[in-house]
Amino acid sequence: MRDTSINAYQEIKKDGTEESQESKVYRLVCGCSTGLTRNEISLLLGLRINAVCGRVNSLIKKGLVKEGEKREDPSTRKLNYVVIKKEYGDREK
Repeated sequence: MRDTSINAYQEIKKDGTEESQESKVYRLVCGCSTGLTRNEISLLLGLRINAVCGRVNSLIKKGLVKEGEKREDPSTRKLNYVVIKKEYGDREK
């Protein structure tokens, strides 16, 4: 990992931005029963894709969301995993 990435992460953690973005991503994912791709989350929240990926990865590690099936992202036309809320009792892949 580059120093610039580490520095940016430390700044985000220090000023509370990480928690704020993470909460926004989690609330959005919880409100969509079919799941959303990372790109869709980025577009809907107006966050950069790298911020969304970082927050999704954090939520996955915390066991709050998981990757679901792949589907075509409407804007990129590529297959991507959707992010869905992890329900109690869900097993790991």
